[in-house]
Amino acid sequence: MTAAADDTGLQAQLVALAQVVTGLLAEVGELREDRPRRRLYDYDEAAAELRVHPKWLKNRIKTLPHTKSGRLVFFTDDDLDRILALLHVEPESVPVVRVAGGSGPPPKLTPLRGRKTG
Repeated sequence: MTAAADDTGLQAQLVALAQVVTGLLAEVGELREDRPRRRLYDYDEAAAELRVHPKWLKNRIKTLPHTKSGRLVFFTDDDLDRILALLHVEPESVPVVRVAGGSGPPPKLTPLRGRKTG
């Protein structure tokens, strides 16, 4: 084999390798674009998102989901969602009271005796 033939074969391999690397880099770029950026909130930012005072978060930090790095405390979007879920309250079911003749105006209320009014 001649040196020119060796160079041609090597160049063909380099071109093929470059195409593979380019394809892999394109795939990595697409994966990075698809992955949502994770937001980290400090106490003030998390409190603003939750509409509470930062001190409220600090006082309850042991019972709330959070991320800690040394002394630094951060909250992710998932943490804030879980905190909101912890705070969510469903109304109790209350029996409906029906008043006889309830189609008219409500009855007039009179104050009890012995109490000051107004």
